[in-house]
Amino acid sequence: MFTHQTLSYISSLFFLYPCSGTWVTFGSQISDEVRCCLFSYCLLLGKKRAFNYCENPEFRFLFSPLLKKGMPSLNPPPSFFNCLRFPQMAENLMTIAYESGVNLFDTAEVYASGRAEITLGNIIKKKGWRRSSFVITTKIYWGGQAETERGLSRKHIIEGLRGSLSRLQLDYVDIVFANRNDVNSPMEEIVRAMTFVINQGMAMYWGTSRWSAMEIMEAYSVARQFNLIPPVCEQAEYHYFQRDKVEVQLPELYHKIGVGAMTWSPLACGLITGKYSDGVPESSRAAMKVSLIELTRSFLFCGILFPISMVSLMFFFSLALMKGYQWLKERVSSEEGRRQLAKIKELHLLADRLGCTAAQLAIAWCLRSEGVSSVLLGVSNTDQLIENLGALQILSQMTPQTITEIDALLGNKPHSKKESRA
Repeated sequence: MFTHQTLSYISSLFFLYPCSGTWVTFGSQISDEVRCCLFSYCLLLGKKRAFNYCENPEFRFLFSPLLKKGMPSLNPPPSFFNCLRFPQMAENLMTIAYESGVNLFDTAEVYASGRAEITLGNIIKKKGWRRSSFVITTKIYWGGQAETERGLSRKHIIEGLRGSLSRLQLDYVDIVFANRNDVNSPMEEIVRAMTFVINQGMAMYWGTSRWSAMEIMEAYSVARQFNLIPPVCEQAEYHYFQRDKVEVQLPELYHKIGVGAMTWSPLACGLITGKYSDGVPESSRAAMKVSLIELTRSFLFCGILFPISMVSLMFFFSLALMKGYQWLKERVSSEEGRRQLAKIKELHLLADRLGCTAAQLAIAWCLRSEGVSSVLLGVSNTDQLIENLGALQILSQMTPQTITEIDALLGNKPHSKKESRA
């Protein structure tokens, strides 16, 4: 167990990330404890940047001198409504994370149609933690089924954030993210709306999620042209097999305009842990499929707590037609997937040699990147939380020689424009 003292130098992120209101049936071998856990945590790791007053070299700035960051974070465990029925599990995870030095919690208006924010807010209120001792972030885009309840129009950014604050029972969030770009909203309108909610005290900063480098630069240019507030960080996918954006595109923004990066899916939906090396386990995401029976049970449970219209009923049952994580199963079974699994086996041998788990090695590898401010991870139980925190212990082993060896095994190191010209 990591104590607060041993991790006191970490400024980290614990984030709540259920699967957007999708219900799934797990294999029969998975325990109820795992099934009911939906929380994700994000820890931020770092090192000193160009701010002289920062004396601790283990801190990395998220985007400005005000918010430092620390360690790993996470992807969403697949079941949310079980967590609503067992809120103690969520509270236990958050308590362990907070006492271990985690100080940032992330959610979104879309997660379980807002009920993720309600759960997070209830736990924070119950624990009585000082508001100044942690950071809360949320994401805006998909807020409801009406056309005016989604997107990045001025109307939805303002109304969506107000709704999030109400569910979180907070006066403000520290960062509000645009949860994708909206081609139907002019960039000036987006930047002006984000500036407005910050000036109104509803948020401290704003950031982007899954935006291209060109879109981020456009937002920055608009902000500078009209004396508005630019975005401060981007959330992007990053792992062994998804490298170009974080290692080539975002570093240029990091150096030119100070935009930090929060990365997600460091374990590639569990692929990197090796769980798919001998096929698709019944309890894995790739084996999941939407169950009409489970969907009905979850719907009836939610109907007790929240008024649900016939339109919502039709929407919920339409989820039963979805294929769940079929895309992941197809990815694992593809020729490219088999090549990746072969490389993962070699990386497991390297992890054994370094005295760590494959997950810890993958997280530390992500954290070693200069422009990465935080790595978002997913946990299903407290053991995984403790294991992932252990990535901190092997950061010192991420030497140039180790990184070179990993790059040689992967064979996919991207090259910057300068390197390409050379």
